[in-house]
Amino acid sequence: MSWNEKLLRRLLPEDRTEEVLGDLAELRQIREARTDEREAARWYRRQVRGFTVRLLALRLLGRSSELEEERADARFDVLHGSVPGARSGWSETLSTLARDLRFALRTLGRTPGYTAAVVVTLGLGIGANTAIFSVINGVLLKPLPYGEGDDLVFLRQPELNGNQENTFFSVRDIEDLRDRNRSLVDVAEYHSMSFILHGRGDAEMVTTGVVSADFFDLMGMEPALGRDFTEADDRLGAEPVLMLSYGYWQTRFGGDPEIVGEGMVMNGHTHTVIGVLPPIPQHPRENDVYMTTASCPTRSGEGFIANRSARMMSVFARMRPGMALEDAQRDVEAVAAELGLEHPDHYARDLGQTFQASLLREELVQNARPTLLLLFGTAGLVLLIACANVANLTLARTSRRSQELAVRMALGSGRRRLARQLWTESAVLGLAGGVVGLGVAWGGMDLLVAFASRFTPRAEEAGLSVSVLGFALVASLFTALLFGSAPVLTLRSGMAEALRESGKNSAGRGRWRLQNGLVVAQFALAFSLLTGAGLALRSFWELAKVDPGFDVENVLTFQVAPWGSADVNSAFDQKLFLYELQDRVRVLPGVQQAGISDLGPLAPGFTMRHGVRIEEETEMDGRRMPQAQPRVASAGYFDASGIPLRAGRAFRRSDDLEVPHVAIVNEAFARDVLGLLETEIPRAIGRRFTPCTMNGQCEGEEIPTVEVVGVVGDVRVGGIEEEPPAQFYRPSGQNGWPGGRLVVRTRNDPLALVDAVRRTVKDLDSQVPVYSVSSLEDIRQDSMAPRRLTMILLLLFAGVAFSVSLAGIAGVIAFTVSQRTHEIGIRIALGADRGKVLAGVMGQGMVLILGGLGLGVLGGVGVGRALSGGLWGVSPTDPLTFGLSAVVLCALGALACYVPGRRATRIDPVEAFRSS
Repeated sequence: MSWNEKLLRRLLPEDRTEEVLGDLAELRQIREARTDEREAARWYRRQVRGFTVRLLALRLLGRSSELEEERADARFDVLHGSVPGARSGWSETLSTLARDLRFALRTLGRTPGYTAAVVVTLGLGIGANTAIFSVINGVLLKPLPYGEGDDLVFLRQPELNGNQENTFFSVRDIEDLRDRNRSLVDVAEYHSMSFILHGRGDAEMVTTGVVSADFFDLMGMEPALGRDFTEADDRLGAEPVLMLSYGYWQTRFGGDPEIVGEGMVMNGHTHTVIGVLPPIPQHPRENDVYMTTASCPTRSGEGFIANRSARMMSVFARMRPGMALEDAQRDVEAVAAELGLEHPDHYARDLGQTFQASLLREELVQNARPTLLLLFGTAGLVLLIACANVANLTLARTSRRSQELAVRMALGSGRRRLARQLWTESAVLGLAGGVVGLGVAWGGMDLLVAFASRFTPRAEEAGLSVSVLGFALVASLFTALLFGSAPVLTLRSGMAEALRESGKNSAGRGRWRLQNGLVVAQFALAFSLLTGAGLALRSFWELAKVDPGFDVENVLTFQVAPWGSADVNSAFDQKLFLYELQDRVRVLPGVQQAGISDLGPLAPGFTMRHGVRIEEETEMDGRRMPQAQPRVASAGYFDASGIPLRAGRAFRRSDDLEVPHVAIVNEAFARDVLGLLETEIPRAIGRRFTPCTMNGQCEGEEIPTVEVVGVVGDVRVGGIEEEPPAQFYRPSGQNGWPGGRLVVRTRNDPLALVDAVRRTVKDLDSQVPVYSVSSLEDIRQDSMAPRRLTMILLLLFAGVAFSVSLAGIAGVIAFTVSQRTHEIGIRIALGADRGKVLAGVMGQGMVLILGGLGLGVLGGVGVGRALSGGLWGVSPTDPLTFGLSAVVLCALGALACYVPGRRATRIDPVEAFRSS
């Protein structure tokens, strides 16, 4: 037996001796099988001698944990080392990786607390980024689910110098676009309306997309079931047909394939279901069913088709091959200019009315892009903070392993070999964090999809795809490289001290500087996110204080559609039905007042404006006729809605066709249309004007001149953030369209009245559906939901980042205290004041916090500017927000430093001397 083998017998436990000697015998057989026996023999002696010397050195140093580690590695390394001629290329590389991986798993398994902390921290950061990337991938990066989607364009008709982004198109506009443009093909039209559908079960209100026959061909949609529209379906007099959206087919009919061919009654005509659309996003809105333009009673009317000013349609088209968006834009602008010259009465050239073209893929995501990119950047900052925190934990752990690393380097392990091992451990942690992150992303997917769906119909395309899994893998390895580089950079720092100070943890100055720098970076990033979240919170708070113009407390609103009943045959019958319903609802227990309107407050998407001709202004002097939104209201509506009466009187039930026509205007109408100052608003009473029709007609026997009998407060219509437009209200008794929305003010919870309301409607007419049931408070809250969700996500990210940063500085200070235990013990033994010891420890931490605060202010300014487009009533550099964020950061940072500082004051000098 060689001296190496004899020494191994003495160093190894009895239960391991025979195993290792057996391995050595196997190794000799490998050696004997080599062609170059002399070289193999030298290699064998180097391997055994090297392990023997390492075991002996660790025994002499008293490093029992490292000794067990080397014993465990001996068998693997001796058997699978680089035997000359045994392995080469990929085989040797894989063998080395397997050995490093095995060692990394065993090492991390001995420190479960550190491993768990790192994996959870990385999991939160990687999970947040993966979840948001999954939405970005589905919304912004994936190609459109339409045939050749990159060539699809969406057209709008804006007023560049006015206040309307899109006045939509008339039938004549669309016909001229088809005939005169040179860059677009397959120009298709679309608009959406609500109709009553009598099919299986009770009648219900459905949102209906009214499209030209070539619409689905343009989009490249192949029906999931049945067929789509043909030109014959879109001819006047053709048999009415319907196509169902995929979602409506699933929820209403349970995906029944037998629905194709079934007849359903809509607008008094039987419509045959001919197909079901595939499950793809719809634009500009989600519809339940689709019909052709020839089947729509409004769109197919001769007067509507002939009127160039009757604009309500959207236009989609496809660019010709070889054409770019710039070509299409120039082309449609030229068509708009020609039409403006030919028909000056129908185009507001003074307001810059023109045609615009934009890519459909951009149209689908333009509202979502800024918010998603903001959240992605925020999540990226959270991940950087997590990496910095993990790097600090890893540096502290590496410092405790300095003896082991020093011995390895002293015995011949190169810096590259140790760096490879440390990076392997980091990769294991990063991949484990990635697995946890995928779980976090999967858990938060529904929330993010619901959030994104408020901005874009493409939100449903988000999910954990192969691209998302690839992103998670890259993010995991990237974070591993980031935080794993910190201990590698300090490998040569403190090695000599580690060898001299046997049994003591040590760390070089370079390591301390790196740790402190990481803490400063964490707090700088955390402060930036905290100020951004604070600005979002302040903005939401300011928006919540905005007066919507009505009292939302205890108000129920719901819609009915009496025209869907076979017993209601005229507008007069509709009025009688609604008046009877209003009277019955008013006497229900707990009801204070009830009223009828065409639509309720905060109705999103309502932008219709009609011209009004003021009686005193016979000459317009080349100015465009003033515009205002027409509304319909009944007696009791303003009291039920809580809209204040500023002057004059409210509507009465006696305001019908038997008395002179009247109107009530809002304050914006008095200012913008009648030209009155705030103090002159009561002078609006008695003024007369003629409201033009939707078709632009302002004269005729059926178009009455009305007298203003009252002025009410401004009401925000399109959303809580939009300024109230000029509006005029006509009494339902004098208007051909009485409306169908009831507003009911109650003494208690309005939603408790829902069942009673439904029974009341059913008692009047079982064929009339009740829908859009909600409280005004819920409507107001829903209008603020996108801002609320954005604020919550920013606060969540900021909270995670701040918590990680606090944990990071607490860990650094605690590690500092553990390193200075001997010193602090001596100072306390010599009579040092414990308060001064606490102040010294906390001072060290506060210096780092203040350094992070100084850098964070600059980052906060940048975050504020990035948020500036979405802020409301608050400056991007709001001093209050920055000040409060700084106070919170310093206060919680001081608390994080206090805990380890307090522990330092309780160090027992005797125990400190013993541990030294």
